[in-house]
Amino acid sequence: MNANEILRTFNIFEGALWCLLSIVVIFLKKYNLRNRLILSFTLFLFGISDLLEKEAWWTPWWLLCYKAICLTVIIFIFYGLVKERKKESES
Repeated sequence: MNANEILRTFNIFEGALWCLLSIVVIFLKKYNLRNRLILSFTLFLFGISDLLEKEAWWTPWWLLCYKAICLTVIIFIFYGLVKERKKESES
């Protein structure tokens, strides 16, 4: 197996892992449904981006933008979920 085949196999498994995580997020009943759905959809799209990788995550340029947008949404939603959880624990 050469390096490209190993990288491709890794990207397939990584993409599958992100997609699986997107399903798990839907069932986290502690959090608001809207945030769970947005996070789940974004994690799924992020997983698909791994399947689109050919050489590196930063090439082509649009793949880098695609991943950056996904990561930005994931960070904002995760921050909102943490804030929501903190607010619940203070009540």
